[in-house]
Amino acid sequence: MTFELDDLKLSVVPEENVGADLDARIRDGLCACFPADAGVFSKTRVWHGSVPTWSVVLEAPDKSVVSHAEVVDRTIRVGEIQTRVAGVGACSCGPRIGGGGCVIT
Repeated sequence: MTFELDDLKLSVVPEENVGADLDARIRDGLCACFPADAGVFSKTRVWHGSVPTWSVVLEAPDKSVVSHAEVVDRTIRVGEIQTRVAGVGACSCGPRIGGGGCVIT
């Protein structure tokens, strides 16, 4: 399937709103990107105990997840100060979009 970047849908989804269907589509993408870890990703998106707070999902018109990144909410200590930060959990960029310019820095 060929598509243009303008055809893609970008969503930020709180974890409590990630239903079984979206979860399965994200895991499919993770399995495709990381075949050595497909045994883990075929069952869960939780990597090393880090449950995502939000998922940023890029979907094709056919609803397949072509790219995604999970955001993990953390509190860390810097010296004596505690501060809240966002970390990046599991992420994937499938072969249909890899190198296609979906990330702009």
